[in-house]
Amino acid sequence: MKILAISGSLRKDSYNTALLKAMKALAPEHIEITLFDELGQIPLFNPDIDPNIIALKNRLAEADGLFLSSPEYARGISGVLKNALNWLVSGEEFVDMPVAIFNISQRASHALDSLHVCLEIS
Repeated sequence: MKILAISGSLRKDSYNTALLKAMKALAPEHIEITLFDELGQIPLFNPDIDPNIIALKNRLAEADGLFLSSPEYARGISGVLKNALNWLVSGEEFVDMPVAIFNISQRASHALDSLHVCLEIS
């Protein structure tokens, strides 16, 4: 099973990135977790398809599932993760994709709700 993992934090010592790295290190042999570490290279959402978006969509298409982990900023998910989701959620690669969401930021209470809204989880 292949899992694409995306941290919504660009911070060098991010707790959310550390969580995904720990999950990768502890995953059973039959689960391959790949950390997408190029979130900062994703252009702002617009109708023009950028090569970085094509690469991200291809990586998602190769995955069997998606892990998303985001800090909470201004009562929601990080802007860089929201921007990436704007590119992804309407694509065919995302349809029926199993997604697990995480937030381990201290005092966070809205990031997961924000992710639910972005992903249309009911």
